[in-house]
Amino acid sequence: MTRFFLQGYWIAFLLILLGCSEAQYYSQAISGHLSILSQKQPIEDLLENSNTPEALRNKLLLIKDVRHFAHTVLSLPKNNSYTHYVDLKRTYVLTIVTASASLDFQAYEWCYFRWILGCFEYRGFFDKKETEELAEKLAQEGWDVDLGYVRAYSTGEWLNTPWLPDYFKDPLLNTFLDNRSTTDLIATLIHEMAHQVVLISGDTTFNESFAVFVETEGLLQYLQHRKIEKQNYENHLKKLADRQRFRNLLNATYQELEEIYADSSLSTEEKLEQKALAFQKLKQNYANKKHEFLVLSYERWFAKELNNAHLLGVRRYNSLVETFRRLFEQEDRNWEQFFKKVIEVSEMEKSARHTYLNSLSLQKNELFNQSE
Repeated sequence: MTRFFLQGYWIAFLLILLGCSEAQYYSQAISGHLSILSQKQPIEDLLENSNTPEALRNKLLLIKDVRHFAHTVLSLPKNNSYTHYVDLKRTYVLTIVTASASLDFQAYEWCYFRWILGCFEYRGFFDKKETEELAEKLAQEGWDVDLGYVRAYSTGEWLNTPWLPDYFKDPLLNTFLDNRSTTDLIATLIHEMAHQVVLISGDTTFNESFAVFVETEGLLQYLQHRKIEKQNYENHLKKLADRQRFRNLLNATYQELEEIYADSSLSTEEKLEQKALAFQKLKQNYANKKHEFLVLSYERWFAKELNNAHLLGVRRYNSLVETFRRLFEQEDRNWEQFFKKVIEVSEMEKSARHTYLNSLSLQKNELFNQSE
């Protein structure tokens, strides 16, 4: 799931320094987040209230236990985030836009007070209409566009730091809890808490792949430690296998398209034609192999008019996951050491950071080849 984050409200006075459209964007972001915070209810109060629905009570108890586990076993930051609950009376909290160039995989970036927040590959709105207007504008400019619905988001460490009042700490939302399996709920919470370890400017793939690795490994450890029902554990392993099948299909298309886009002998028209054929083939490949998927269905995803932005959306969350797994193994599967190393890597200049991460991937591939 895509996640969006906002800075503290002390930057509001800077809005007057911006152009009208930017000022309007920050205004809706700040007012939307403030509206959510104004509705917070302490989870402990809800647990003590006899009128709290049993289904919600059970989920809140699970959240409490996962938070404790995340702090004590996974060494994730200990603070008072996700100790309050908000029912938004809707199924999503934000809508977001992502975009890619039409004939390469260069993502569109938005900068948010560059000197404070930096640049990221998505733009989020509390008003769906504004999201759709931006998506249409980008499409008219020739960008490949994707519009998504966000059910959980994190402000990272910015609003969850100890020196800010608890009022500003991230709350738990009904959109976070509703219609999720037990394992999905656990994974989502761990993912959002992982963003509090590191969230860097200009490298969304690093941020999201790191959080996906932490959620995946953290969930498996939680299920093992808490001895969750064997059926839930086995079902989760099947989901992981299905997600890998999905990624394998997309990776093949991604590589095919990279070759097409880099081929200087092809005209723009020829590249666009081959691009369309590649996406058609991708959909057919899924149709041929969907019987292999054990738990998950990607019918809705493949029903879209696919473009580069859709492929980038998947890679953004997954392309470095195995690299972080390799780094975790190098740090003897010690969470504190691993997080310390990740922060060290995050402080590198971007090209040096990815050179280092690529070297880890190569080491992994070499070991794999030697074992064959």
